[in-house]
Amino acid sequence: MKKQKISGVLIYLFAFALVLVLYFYYVFTPLTIKAAKLDAEHLQNTAQIEMYEQQIEKTDELKNKISELQSELDSLNQSEVVNGKNAAEDIGAAYKTAGITPAGIQVGDEVIDKTHTATDGRTLCSVSVNLTAQCDSAQLQKLLDYFEKQSKGAYYVNTVALTQQQDKTEASLTLTLYYFASEGTKG
Repeated sequence: MKKQKISGVLIYLFAFALVLVLYFYYVFTPLTIKAAKLDAEHLQNTAQIEMYEQQIEKTDELKNKISELQSELDSLNQSEVVNGKNAAEDIGAAYKTAGITPAGIQVGDEVIDKTHTATDGRTLCSVSVNLTAQCDSAQLQKLLDYFEKQSKGAYYVNTVALTQQQDKTEASLTLTLYYFASEGTKG
């Protein structure tokens, strides 16, 4: 057998093809796979960032909505009528307005008058209130003025009794607070 001579160009071409194949399998393919993974991860991160930004916008919208509802609630609380549940707060405001320290506050149980109803079916309710305080006549007048003119409740002053004790006058008031029951307690 005769030895055939392989040309140098062919060897270089074969070596070059071998290097290209090795490069393709060991460098290019892993880099392509990593690039695809990085692209997918980038898309995930972008989607997650968008989701976070939307959540931040929703949070800001919720904060604005909460502040709007809080201001609406505050305005409703200011215009809320006095009933048996918040009568003590109104009485406290009356004492504060008159500059009197209360000696006694007694709020009775709610009495429902089923014979009188509002046009929407709510029943008329009443609560008896007994107050005692040491005050002078000017303070007593301020207290009565509060119940007659400033309070958001519908008070009826039943009795006012005054007794003189040394330097101060003790006043005993019996009031009745009238209000319509809330929507949930129709007669």
